[in-house]
Amino acid sequence: MLFCCCIALSFAVNGVTAPKEAALLGLSLAAYPAVRVSSRCGQVPQAFVVITGAVVAIGAVVTLEALLGQWNDHHGKPLVFDEYDAAPAQFTISLGFLLLALACSELNWRRTAWISMLSAVPVAIFAASIVRYSFVVIVVTLLAAMMATKPGQRKFIAVIVCATIVSVALGAVVRSSTTLRFVRHAEVALGFEVAMPSEQESPVPPPASAPPAAPAASGSVATEAAPPAPALPQASCPSIDLDNSIIIRQQLYKDAFALLPEAGLTGLGLDGFTQRSCLKGFQVHNSILQVIIEIGWPAGVFLILMLYHTMGARMFSLARINREARFVLCGLVFTLMLSVAHGRISRDMALFLFLGYAAKLRSSALDIEEQAWVFGDGQIRAIPGPGVA
Repeated sequence: MLFCCCIALSFAVNGVTAPKEAALLGLSLAAYPAVRVSSRCGQVPQAFVVITGAVVAIGAVVTLEALLGQWNDHHGKPLVFDEYDAAPAQFTISLGFLLLALACSELNWRRTAWISMLSAVPVAIFAASIVRYSFVVIVVTLLAAMMATKPGQRKFIAVIVCATIVSVALGAVVRSSTTLRFVRHAEVALGFEVAMPSEQESPVPPPASAPPAAPAASGSVATEAAPPAPALPQASCPSIDLDNSIIIRQQLYKDAFALLPEAGLTGLGLDGFTQRSCLKGFQVHNSILQVIIEIGWPAGVFLILMLYHTMGARMFSLARINREARFVLCGLVFTLMLSVAHGRISRDMALFLFLGYAAKLRSSALDIEEQAWVFGDGQIRAIPGPGVA
């Protein structure tokens, strides 16, 4: 509630400069109360697994088609439908949710073997499409699920983790020339190698007084134009290789930290960062930083406190005894890790959904513990009353 009040105050002070993003923010926030009033089932719904699996299968097919047609393109990341280079990463996120849901179910050796074999193909396809951070998040979250599950289930999740890592390596090796080029991009960004002139083919010019709208990062749809804003004070806007996403992130973070002192109580307004950064039209790609800069310091503090409270020891103890709580905790870790590298608060519906889901489970903690004591880890069942055999 306090977070929403901060958003309303920011809109009142700064105006609604990006109506589309404001509407998306409203929909994302609505996921929190929507999931809180939904019913519990005690485990991951089978429909979720089926629908997510279908999305991953379709995504793997369309990504493979684009990948084969653009195998040696300089851009490296295949443009799905000749337009969306972020699509492989989005499909990988769906794959991550699918693997988490399966890892939080009851596993045996046969089921684990099928999961490992069937997931190997989309994992290799997306890895060959130069998806990187999303796989790091998937592995870290699967390890979190392994820590939270029963000891007898940990060996099965460990096999899924190993199969995922092997499939990622296979996809990277199959497209080794492109993989090595992106490794060199990382070396340049981290200062281990000096960039050659040929590697800086897409320089970003210094900001003008009224720049045109630029395409959004990672192939997403360009943001709406906002009223002209003054440039960053004493901002340094060097030429940037737009094929090197690490250098892009570094510049965005530099701009973000330069703007933190100006955020104040109500921020710069939604999408205000896109007009003040050296990279016009690019968001900061970190939801917490974006909230502080665009909505204000109080909103950022309330968001951090909400995350800290929801992911506390109480939630971890519930995850140890209940599959549904385990999936929700791992899903929250998964979406949070994505939001600090790819996040945009107006489109973080999954983050608010898992926050609401976790809050609902915390409020039902006594019921969950009673169910686990009587029936163990599994689907919700009615507890027999006194005298019932």
